[in-house]
Parts: sequence; C-alpha cells; structure tokens
Amino acid sequence: MDFSAITVLCIGDVMLDRFLYGEMERISPEAPVPVLLLKERRESQGARAMSSAT
Repeated sequence: MDFSAITVLCIGDVMLDRFLYGEMERISPEAPVPVLLLKERRESQGARAMSSAT
C-alpha cells in the first residue's frame, strides 16, 4: 500500500522527556529526597511529538 500521498494530522501535547543519570550520595536533611551527583543528562521528544516523529 502506498501512503506517500496521505496527509496525517496529529493532535495532542508536545512534551520533552528529560532523563538524569548519576549517583546518589546522601539523603537531604531538609526533606527525604536523594541528593544526586549528576553524571549525564538526556532529552528526547515525548507524548505526541514522539509518535509524530516515528
């Protein structure tokens, strides 16, 4: 089947997925959350933007 002449409209949210990688050093004394030593950050399309790109 040839889909080259078809126009498609995608309606939805456009979001940015953000992934943080690192090592947890300790728990914060102000709140029970981990303190992360950031090693790497990656960002990619999310939600409807991701399905539109594929």
